[in-house]
Amino acid sequence: MQTSNKNPSIEAIQSKRASFIENIYNKNLRPINDTIATQQNESQNFSSSDTILKRENTQQSLESFNYDLDSDSSNIFTDNSISEYESLCHSLQIVPCSIILKSLPTTAVCLSNYGLNSTGTLALTYALKNNITVTKLDLSGNEIGAYGLKHLSVLLEENISITELSLSRNYVGSNGVKFLVDIFKKNRYLKIVDISSNDFNDDDGVLLVESLEDNSMTHLNLSHNKFAERSGISIGKWLADNGNLLELNLSWNHFRKKGAVAICKGIWDNNHLKKINLAWNGFGNEGAEMLGKALAHNVILEELDLRCNRIGPAAFASLATCFRDNNSLKKLIIGKNNITTEALEAVLKLFTTLSPLSLEFLDVSDMTLKPSINQSIQAVQEIHTEFKCLHGFLNFGEKKTYNPSEAAIMYIQEYCQKNNISLMDLFAKLDTDGSMSVSYDEFKEGLKQSGIPITPAQIDALIAYLDRDGDGEIDFSELVIGEEQVRKSKEN
Repeated sequence: MQTSNKNPSIEAIQSKRASFIENIYNKNLRPINDTIATQQNESQNFSSSDTILKRENTQQSLESFNYDLDSDSSNIFTDNSISEYESLCHSLQIVPCSIILKSLPTTAVCLSNYGLNSTGTLALTYALKNNITVTKLDLSGNEIGAYGLKHLSVLLEENISITELSLSRNYVGSNGVKFLVDIFKKNRYLKIVDISSNDFNDDDGVLLVESLEDNSMTHLNLSHNKFAERSGISIGKWLADNGNLLELNLSWNHFRKKGAVAICKGIWDNNHLKKINLAWNGFGNEGAEMLGKALAHNVILEELDLRCNRIGPAAFASLATCFRDNNSLKKLIIGKNNITTEALEAVLKLFTTLSPLSLEFLDVSDMTLKPSINQSIQAVQEIHTEFKCLHGFLNFGEKKTYNPSEAAIMYIQEYCQKNNISLMDLFAKLDTDGSMSVSYDEFKEGLKQSGIPITPAQIDALIAYLDRDGDGEIDFSELVIGEEQVRKSKEN
């Protein structure tokens, strides 16, 4: 009996490839004449007569997808990705992106703040259709638009290699949400997704959450949108039944009252989530009290961010009683709320009576407290040696001087830390010509595009503070000096 030499993995790739080719032709390349004609309003770099892809040329490209699958699959697919990308760029009369060409043979394509637009996205998705090496796709801070998202949805309906996707700061809005819904409903391989800062409203949020019901994501960022009550109710129901998600970012939205309470109820029933960011919403006292009850029941969550949520002293004390039953929460960030010294002292006194205490880090920064709070913190640390408390201003009764430039630098530091980049990396994004200096306008626009939450007044104060030589530009060295001075000021 003759033994078959067929490789099941290769057969699976062949089948997937055939399906994708048919899908990419039917959904993307067949209507490409109409797509490019529409996109002429976005780009004037080419004429429709030169760029309309004829069906026979498209079919010829599809017929060229023949591979010797007995050789190294990764090399075959990578080489083809590059050639296909260059071919379509030539047809569209756009310049191939060197970063894409270098990235296609690797595991990550990172085009943050590149200005890709929808036409560039079409070329990229065409290149990735058969690529099996790229697992991370970062298109944050581009202007891909609804058309770009449509091209991406066609790719991700079939692509089984990409598991990490960042579409933050593309501001696609309600016009593009239907394509995201298609992606989430049909793709079961995405694990890490960031769709923050896309101008989605409350109705969009409901649609997005419904599309996530059967998904297997582990990390999801929905921050900096306009999700509110209806979205919150949907998220709460989804969380209650979700058994995959480990980290969720809901910060900088409009969750209040019923929406906030619904999210708390979802946390109550969830038994997988490790980290949730609820900062800069409006949970208020009602939400905080409900969250305390949820945490008394939840024994999985390890990190919670509740900064700037209109939480008062009584609600904070009520929330903290969860630690009598909770043995999982290790990090609680609750600064920028209306918490008094007396309320914090009462909570710290409670901590001295608990054994064990799961909480290892408590952040109550950006609140004015009395110096006596240090004694209460030390009392907890004598019993629980791993406990740390980051607190704010300790000159209660005196006027606290506000420094807008210092506040702006602190936001920049927080952004770099959160995104795991250096100050040099951030400056390089702003410095498009590599001159190691940026104009005032470039600096302002770059900070805005990065999504750093700095007010115009803070930016103006920061520019005046950093431009030490008065030449009208900010040098990298000036930014480094400014950051160092703020760091020393905080240490003192």
